[in-house]
Amino acid sequence: MVIHVCDEAKNLKKDFFCPRDLLVKEMKYFAEYLSMDAQRWEEVDISVHCDVQIFDWLMKYAKRYLNQPEGVQERPKLEANNVVSILISSDFLKMDSLVEECIEFCHKHMSAIVGTNCNMNCINDNLVSRIAELFTHSEADEIKDKKDKFKNKLFAKKLEKLFEGNSSDSPGSACSLFRCSVCKRILNQSMKKKVKCLPSRMTIDRHGQLTYCHLQDTTFDVNEYLIDLKLQLKKWQDVYWRVWGTINCLPCSRCSEVFPLIEFGHCKYHPEAPRYDNESGIGSCVGVYPCCHQNTLRFDPTQQSKGCRVKDHIVYVSEVNEFESGAETNKTQLQKLSDDLLAHKDIMCIPYQRMSDNSDQELNIFDNEIFAVQGHHHGITIPTFVGEDSKTDLSKPQPRLQALTVEKDISFDYDDYGMGESDDEIGDEESLKGTVKKVKAKKKSRVTIEPQAILVGAPEFQQTKKSTWDTQRSTRFNQDAQRQEDQRRMNEICTFLTKLRLNQEKTEKHSKKEYAGGLFSKIEAQWKAANLSQHKQSQNQQRPKMRLNSLRAGIF
Repeated sequence: MVIHVCDEAKNLKKDFFCPRDLLVKEMKYFAEYLSMDAQRWEEVDISVHCDVQIFDWLMKYAKRYLNQPEGVQERPKLEANNVVSILISSDFLKMDSLVEECIEFCHKHMSAIVGTNCNMNCINDNLVSRIAELFTHSEADEIKDKKDKFKNKLFAKKLEKLFEGNSSDSPGSACSLFRCSVCKRILNQSMKKKVKCLPSRMTIDRHGQLTYCHLQDTTFDVNEYLIDLKLQLKKWQDVYWRVWGTINCLPCSRCSEVFPLIEFGHCKYHPEAPRYDNESGIGSCVGVYPCCHQNTLRFDPTQQSKGCRVKDHIVYVSEVNEFESGAETNKTQLQKLSDDLLAHKDIMCIPYQRMSDNSDQELNIFDNEIFAVQGHHHGITIPTFVGEDSKTDLSKPQPRLQALTVEKDISFDYDDYGMGESDDEIGDEESLKGTVKKVKAKKKSRVTIEPQAILVGAPEFQQTKKSTWDTQRSTRFNQDAQRQEDQRRMNEICTFLTKLRLNQEKTEKHSKKEYAGGLFSKIEAQWKAANLSQHKQSQNQQRPKMRLNSLRAGIF
């Protein structure tokens, strides 16, 4: 077969000769045009527009086994100044083995290749992806590309791998990125249960462990997030390391918290130790930090890391307990995360910003208890509810609910008609005629805290066994049973709240009077009360009869 090569850049033409079988075997592009009929070969005219030197190199590679002893090949050498052109041409001619060799050569000598005058923009997207798969992010970061010919493309492909979820450089995946509307962190699903949110989102799971429930922000768009990062950081390389640090996390040995890698410098601490009172009592359990006057407890069940200052976290892979599963590969992976974090922390980490909405204030889990104790000094006692089935001790006085009144300054607006101040309230639907001037004023008002809202020690409204879901019955029957159970519970809750709001003295039917004489004195008092009630009833029955007789006498 005769192949006519036209080099328009150098204005050269050259003919190459190659056996038909070898040409189809090495350059599969021509297999579609060369049939098996030998008589039609003369009718085929093959013309290729390419660099003459590059095609000469390709023909030598195709004939490397031709006229050579078995197992011996004479192949040309790949160089940094011609590998890009050979890669593009071999990919077009479907020379798969040569394409693999060129990609491996690019992986080993990329710094030398980008230093030549070759045009890297001619490499298509598929070849860039295959080259990027051979590079780790550390190897790609070490490429010396001053003119940014190919390094930025590599990191753009590495960034795509993070969102595909099959990146070998990152344990975490960016497929499920979301932003928490409470703590404003950007997390993925694997970090959702590890990274803490604000104290207001703290819960306790069924195992008794503290967990945090992040609230997903529905307005967050990943595409806009990446575009903003690109505008801010300018390079895909920096965008990659920022996203990589966002989706991976490590535990801190100092504060015992799991932190995203971008928050490496957010380890909170106090420069001075807390001070506690030496006296015995409640005050000895609460201490104060002299540096910021923040309160603290000797034993803090919330396990919140508090601090007025921040510094870098400390990670010891040998002491990691939360992430360990007994495998050495896990520790090796964590060690790689730590090494990459320390190598790129300047690009990856973000500065610490304290929340402006008082979200950093300490969480006091004893607010209800403190309110109850303080209310006891103001005359408020904790209400107790006695069930219908339980027996009450009528000899002991039941606690009474009293309201707590607090004076507060309340600002209000009133209408000035020019005739002095008026305290009359005007509804929203009323219209005023004439010119009215709005005037703001303040007055002291007494705000009463209703004790019925304090449900301390409320009863548990248990579910009956009858209303549990029975798999042997129909769905309609189970739904009806649950509706009846919900209605029964609601009736019990309404009864409970009604009893709280009623006066204890009106609902008590039994006398709580204590008799100093003992049991006999009590029996005598009961006998007197019964006889007196019977005597009064007999007198009341006789009075109408006398009235009736007098009426009859008057009639006759």
